[in-house]
Amino acid sequence: MERLSTQKVRLINWQGSLAIHVRNNTCGGELYGLDEIKNEYERCRDHLRWSQRLNISPRHVRQIFELAGIDYLKDLFSLWKTEFTCAQVAKKIGMKAQHLGQMFKRNGYVLKRGRRRTEANHSELKKVAEPEAPVVSVARHFRVHWQTAKKLLTEAGLLQAHEIRKPFQRYKLYKETINSS
Repeated sequence: MERLSTQKVRLINWQGSLAIHVRNNTCGGELYGLDEIKNEYERCRDHLRWSQRLNISPRHVRQIFELAGIDYLKDLFSLWKTEFTCAQVAKKIGMKAQHLGQMFKRNGYVLKRGRRRTEANHSELKKVAEPEAPVVSVARHFRVHWQTAKKLLTEAGLLQAHEIRKPFQRYKLYKETINSS
């Protein structure tokens, strides 16, 4: 099904109650009640499904959410915060990551650049950390840099800062012990 060319999304007063009018080129358009939109949003928060169901662009879906007073950015930010990158969230709703980041910043959400820092609880770190090379084993398991793994272990209290050497220093020490024996 081809998307209709939507010209305008606006809030109107229809028979004594507020409604959202989506006007397109082919016909007069569609009317949606605010309560109807809010209830549907609670059931389905996926922008692309809304876009397909209403036969409009994802940008117009976001305009409808804004007119209905739905804080969809809060839901998107919680998605970003828990599991997805900004690019993945943007792709999921049909927009560019740069634009989504700008929308977050404009609405007061704080974004950190780069990859999110891995969060692990004490028991998980204890299980993963091998006694002979705790930093390297944690770094490999969580796919992070060894310095990040070191910070995770020291913050969890599983490693003292003076106990750790850089991986290449450990190799040198290992090589020296083999050569001396």
